[in-house]
Amino acid sequence: MRRRSRFATLESRFYIIFTAIFFTTILGLQIVSFRFTVSAVRNATIETKSTLLGQLVERINTYIADMERISRAVASDSDVLRYLSAARQSVAADDTTRQNEELVADIEERLTHYTQAREDISTILILRSDGKAVAGSPVTDVAEWAGYRERPWYRETLEAGGTTVVSGSYVQNLIAGRYSWVVSLSRQILAEDGVTPLGVLLVDLKFNRIRELCDSLIVGDNGYTFILDEQERYVFHPAQQLVYSGIRSEPLEWLHDETAQAELPEYQAEGRNYMAAVSEPTGWRVVSVSFDSDMIKGWSYVQVTYAVVGLVVFIALGLITNFISQGITRPLHRLQETMRSVETGEFMEAGQIDATDEIRELAREYDLMVGRIRDLMAVNEREQELKRKSDLKALQAQINPHFLYNTLDSIIWMAEMDKSPQVVQMTSALARLFRVS
Repeated sequence: MRRRSRFATLESRFYIIFTAIFFTTILGLQIVSFRFTVSAVRNATIETKSTLLGQLVERINTYIADMERISRAVASDSDVLRYLSAARQSVAADDTTRQNEELVADIEERLTHYTQAREDISTILILRSDGKAVAGSPVTDVAEWAGYRERPWYRETLEAGGTTVVSGSYVQNLIAGRYSWVVSLSRQILAEDGVTPLGVLLVDLKFNRIRELCDSLIVGDNGYTFILDEQERYVFHPAQQLVYSGIRSEPLEWLHDETAQAELPEYQAEGRNYMAAVSEPTGWRVVSVSFDSDMIKGWSYVQVTYAVVGLVVFIALGLITNFISQGITRPLHRLQETMRSVETGEFMEAGQIDATDEIRELAREYDLMVGRIRDLMAVNEREQELKRKSDLKALQAQINPHFLYNTLDSIIWMAEMDKSPQVVQMTSALARLFRVS
């Protein structure tokens, strides 16, 4: 006998089919939901970062605008113009007359007030064409080794012709004993005619203030912000030393190309998300960098939650499937047991079954079939009984003439043998037989 497979039953097939359907559906929904959640969080993060980046650019613009106003105020100061004009006409008289000394003292005091009022200003220097300087501090002499005339910011200032030039970050060494990272605003000081150059004004901004502004826009634990100028030089980078030494690099070519085409371009590389914005007054490119690992840092919890919810839903659907399958197969099992009674000749009826219309109809048809079989069996029994009796009568009809002939022949034979008692006995027996029949 062929062994039945455990998966050949209707109930097992229900489990297999519905389990496969539910598992595939739940898994698909989990993947779609997870990706939708990741996409939604990513888009929300990018939108938030875009807003914060725009605010940071506005703060930088406001900060630079404040510094530029200070530089314009100093460059247009009448005492500064008078001092530089006198120095340009007669250098010797600058350091000898008492009037000039008082004027320099007033200018130094005024510059000192600026530096004291703004903690983000490192130094304000007025550089004369002869290499001497006036600063908002007791030290007024420029270090001999400084060579500021060779600096890019100095050449750009001369080329700008009176407009403000914002430099990249560098180590300022104009004053002996002071070496600090700064960002400089410089402009050429022109005479009242607006043409004659008198000197150069240099306002050094503390690097920490730029860092504070950039640190205000950090997305995640590993995110950071850096700034490039129009020549793709770093104004600020949190890993300044590593960048300048070439150990660390950023996709500057992409940033240069993309920021020229869009205000807030995006770029992804090696799990990093770059977003850039341009500061119009300075031409700086402010770049915010975030990491996918930061945006999905809490996704282990989300994944566990999704898995638990999926498992609970899968178990619940499994129980529902079990209930539905049993509701379908239990009446079928009952009907199957009833049908097996036919093998034993009992011919039990299914009766009323609490099931679907199809199964109830099948049970009704079975009961009709069983009733018909019983009727046919009863008719068959009656026909067989009649046939048996007919066959018996036919047999008797065939046997009686032969039997009577043989019996009479035996009686004749015994009479001829003078066996009168036997003749009497056999004749009496023959009479009783016919009487019984």
